[in-house]
Amino acid sequence: MSFRSKLVFAILLPALLCIAVVWGNSYHRSMEQIERGSIDSIERTLKNKSEQLDGYLKTTYFAAVRLAADADFLREGAAFAAPGEQTAAQALRLSERMKSQIPEGGLIDAIYLYLPAADTVVSSDEHHMLEAAGTAAPFDVSFWQSAPQTGIQPVARNSTGGTPELYYAYVRDLTDENGVAIGRLLVGIKERVLYYALLDELGRDEYTQCYLLDHAGQVISSRYIGDIGLTADSLAEMPALTSAVQSGGCSKAGSRMLYASVQGGFSDCRLLYLTDRARLTHDLRQQQIMLPFILLIVLIAVLLAQLLSRWIYRPVGQLMNAMDAVGEGKLETRVQLAASDELQQLGRRFNAMARRIRELVEQQVRDRLARRQAEMRALQHQIKPHFMYNTLNTIRYTALLQNDKKVGEQLADFIALLEASTNKQGTFITLREETALVEHYVALQRYRYMNCFTVAYEISDDALACYVPRLLLQPLVENAVLHGMNIKRSDNRIEISAKTENDFLRITVRDNGKGMTEEQAEQLLEGQNDAHCQFTGIGLSNVRERLALYYGEQGGFSLISAPGEGTEIELTLPASRDPLAFAIDTDSEETEEQA
Repeated sequence: MSFRSKLVFAILLPALLCIAVVWGNSYHRSMEQIERGSIDSIERTLKNKSEQLDGYLKTTYFAAVRLAADADFLREGAAFAAPGEQTAAQALRLSERMKSQIPEGGLIDAIYLYLPAADTVVSSDEHHMLEAAGTAAPFDVSFWQSAPQTGIQPVARNSTGGTPELYYAYVRDLTDENGVAIGRLLVGIKERVLYYALLDELGRDEYTQCYLLDHAGQVISSRYIGDIGLTADSLAEMPALTSAVQSGGCSKAGSRMLYASVQGGFSDCRLLYLTDRARLTHDLRQQQIMLPFILLIVLIAVLLAQLLSRWIYRPVGQLMNAMDAVGEGKLETRVQLAASDELQQLGRRFNAMARRIRELVEQQVRDRLARRQAEMRALQHQIKPHFMYNTLNTIRYTALLQNDKKVGEQLADFIALLEASTNKQGTFITLREETALVEHYVALQRYRYMNCFTVAYEISDDALACYVPRLLLQPLVENAVLHGMNIKRSDNRIEISAKTENDFLRITVRDNGKGMTEEQAEQLLEGQNDAHCQFTGIGLSNVRERLALYYGEQGGFSLISAPGEGTEIELTLPASRDPLAFAIDTDSEETEEQA
């Protein structure tokens, strides 16, 4: 993708994402608020309806309790059930007493007294006395004989038109003062009356339904009589709805239904309200017609992005063309931008970079020419050291042929030292090799000073295997010989010790010579006395500088001396057995310095 395409994409994608996120979040939150508000409202209504239901059903319970405790009613019922002819007057008195327990404005339809001894049913309505087994009896004899006393229960009542009517009935056994069963009392409310009094206003349209469920989750009242006896799962086509309803509260039933469920405390019945989610959010979905306007805004944004990208891309294109020209080798190319923004700063920096590249290329050409000339001179000078080594070896072999072993040994030591000082291959050697070079140097100096000093070595095996810079010890020993030794004494002593401690190598060179003052020590460390270094020309200042160069803060150099007490020099450096761990590429350094 080009820069312009990326810029358009970078502008367009966030805009689309923001629109989608804002639109989706707003729509989702609006739907949740509408659904939650609707369900909260319905739940409050259901709680009120549940309290009304408990109140209506309590009236049936208390009516039955009062009649069961009325001694006159029980006595008249026992007299009416006694063997003999039952009179209409007796039935009327029982009916009046039952009718007196029906409160005005309540929903109790009728109270029935079943007397099994007389096979008669006495009612509080206009049919005061009916045969229990007759065709006009309100309830089957089997119901009277088996109806449990377990609270409110639905029961079918035979109507005069032949179509059964559903009742909510409360059944209670009646006994006289001696505990003898008299009959069974039934207080009933018509199912349709209770539905229209409580549920009709909640489910008047096709999008909502309200049901009354018993404790087992079966419908006992609904707008449609055919729903009675069904379960909540079959109503909402959701297998998990029954368990959700039994847990109470409000939630979603599937993808299209919302439900609210409240259980009555007295009746143990549950009110269930179902509504279509699509109806609640119908108005909200109508707002989706705004989508074309949003797409139009996006299209305008794309056109603006194209125009802006062309305007922004023009100086960027100039920069790219200039970069391509420089990449092809046209280092004199420069870019001129009229804009006064960050791109103009980029143009100035690009021009500065192009000039710098051209200067570096020209410098590199000059450096290569100078290096070739230096290589030619080095080839010419390589003949001189080689000639000197061959000549010295010839003299050494001549001395050995003439049985002058002393001269041969001195020449061997000198050749070894000369090769170590002039050979540039290998910046680091082991301490064992460095100690061997020191022994060659000591052999020459003892011969020169007629064995007036001794050298003692105390170096551990671990220290001997560590790598150190070439010619690290020789300048220290040379300093002890030149500055500390008194040739008039024969007890001059130099001690060289080395050991490893905590991943560090500590090397100490100590002598019992003349010592020096602090001023002399400072001059020596500053290199003012390096002219006394007769062999390698490497003084103590050079040793200290090399330690700092190779090891940085890990390298340490200390000098302790006092007049008449000798001198002690201690070196501290990392204990490394890798010759390349601290090596420096001298060729690359020279190239960088030339650049």
